[in-house]
Amino acid sequence: MLLKEVGFFDEEKKAGRTYHEVKNSALEIIEKHKLENKTFRVIMDEKQNQLPILLWIPKMHKNPSKQRFIAASHSCTTKNLSSLISKCLKLIQKAHQVYCERINNYSR
Repeated sequence: MLLKEVGFFDEEKKAGRTYHEVKNSALEIIEKHKLENKTFRVIMDEKQNQLPILLWIPKMHKNPSKQRFIAASHSCTTKNLSSLISKCLKLIQKAHQVYCERINNYSR
C-alpha cells in the first residue's frame, strides 16, 4: 500500500512523480540535512539525528474508506528548518492580510 501511494509501481508516471527512489542510506541523508541546516544557520540538537517516519491514517468518513500518509516526527533533522519556514510564511500571510485590508478600506 505504501509503495502504491508513492507511485513506485506506476512506470508511466515515473518522470512526473512526486517521490523518487534514492540509493542513499539514512546516515547519508542525515549528514546532507546537517550541511543544509548549516547553510541556513539552523542549529540542530543531537537528538534530532533521525528521519521522520511515514504514518498511515485511515479516512473512515469516506465511503468507501480511503487512506492518507503523513510524514511525522517529534524530533528529526528538518524540524528546526521547518519551524523557521513556517514562521516566515506566517509573517508573509499576515503582511498580505494587512495589505488586502488596506485595499478594502481605500476602495469604500
